[in-house]
Amino acid sequence: MKRAILFAVLLLGTGAVIVQAQEETGQGLSLGWHSFEKISGSGGSTGTDLPQAAMYMGFVNASVQAIRYLPGLSRKVSPLSLPPVGSQDQMYAIVGKYLDAHPKALSMPAFRLVLLAVLAAFPPLPPGA
Repeated sequence: MKRAILFAVLLLGTGAVIVQAQEETGQGLSLGWHSFEKISGSGGSTGTDLPQAAMYMGFVNASVQAIRYLPGLSRKVSPLSLPPVGSQDQMYAIVGKYLDAHPKALSMPAFRLVLLAVLAAFPPLPPGA
């Protein structure tokens, strides 16, 4: 019985995180990007930088995987044109620099901004390529 309750709590908690990630806008993504820069760069990070950077990294990773494997999106971006899965730092920088270059777009959904950043960095392959 305790396992069933624990499983239900974990499942409900996971659902809340998924809903939060789906509703996130570019503002939150931008905050996460700047926290990631502080942690991975020259320092000067605060106590809130680590969780924000972790959310940014997780969101970008999940979004790129969705772009890579979901049928509707993979037609826009060929999996062959994306860098290997192991180059996450490159994807973090691509998305972050896109966010910095397009501050007026930060009210858009976060996933859409990741998609736009990936499309800008890795244009679709021409048909038959």
